[in-house]
Amino acid sequence: MTSPEWLVPVTWRSPLENVLQMATSHFTAMLLFAFFVSVVFGLLSKDTPRQRVIYGAKVFGAFMGIALLLGWIMYPIPW
Repeated sequence: MTSPEWLVPVTWRSPLENVLQMATSHFTAMLLFAFFVSVVFGLLSKDTPRQRVIYGAKVFGAFMGIALLLGWIMYPIPW
């Protein structure tokens, strides 16, 4: 005899598990990596907050642009 649906325990996930499950694609991993590295580079390399934001945005754009360009170039290569 099976128990009714309302008796079946519901599994609970922590917010961290939800975030980790969301970040499963390569693109999302690349996006997160580029964001965090650009934040660190911006904080460590420039003096004023305005320069840090501008430099961080440039580094983020460079990471994403180069990664997408390389992915587009390597797509037709039969690995």
